[in-house]
Amino acid sequence: LAYKFDFDHPIYHDEAHLAAVRAVVARVRRWRDGWKPDRAYYVDGIDHVAVVDRRDAPDARAVLLGGIRAELWWFLDRNRSLDAIMREFEHVDRAFLETTLEVWLHRRWICQIVDRFLCVVPRKGPRVPRPVKAEPVRRPKKSVHLPMFDEVNA
Repeated sequence: LAYKFDFDHPIYHDEAHLAAVRAVVARVRRWRDGWKPDRAYYVDGIDHVAVVDRRDAPDARAVLLGGIRAELWWFLDRNRSLDAIMREFEHVDRAFLETTLEVWLHRRWICQIVDRFLCVVPRKGPRVPRPVKAEPVRRPKKSVHLPMFDEVNA
């Protein structure tokens, strides 16, 4: 047995909707046809990141990120909430972090969905192993000997 399914829906006769779909498809095709490899990527260093972005300027040079910026870049290798970023970098000025995120959003190096951020520039070459951050050592509180309680404990 075979049945040819015939489907008709009013949306297929909505000219405004069809025009919008055609516009999206045309933009996707232009993007696909204009894509070239290695126009934006980053290279891992031991203590820095080199970001190369030639999407808007073919002769652009690498931007080196070191220190806190490099650590933030590596932290954004998976989507992170703004709260998680602020907790991870609680020792860093909040305005500095927010400004850095805004600059990277403007450059299209990261994306933001609601309050979550993610690096979208692909890595070129191997990931450089870095030492794992040690958890802070939690020392037990020292007990204090109080001689006045010796008789009570005897």
